[in-house]
Amino acid sequence: MTLDEEDRLLRLAESISDGVAFDWNSAGAAVGDDALLDQLRSLERLAAVCRRSVEERIPGVSADRVAPGAVVPPPRRWGPLTILEQIGRGGFADVFRAHDPSLDREVALKLIHSG
Repeated sequence: MTLDEEDRLLRLAESISDGVAFDWNSAGAAVGDDALLDQLRSLERLAAVCRRSVEERIPGVSADRVAPGAVVPPPRRWGPLTILEQIGRGGFADVFRAHDPSLDREVALKLIHSG
């Protein structure tokens, strides 16, 4: 991969991360690798989910306005789990006490810090 190709991929990944719209047709031509393009599309979907998650946890605050490393309150729900309280915090993740309705019991939920 040439430096120019790496630079185009980096700019594309930054656009995805920042939620900036771009033309997937021109991205496909720039990438030139269908498998890599599929991975970038998956990355775009994941980034969108993360942005929505932050926006749901902090009403009225867009995800792009949250500083890296900022403390973001946990979601009230994580999939089918209902988060009850935070029970721990480490260098890489937070641990929560949650209720799993399918098991009808409390479980521990570990959420890795963003970044």
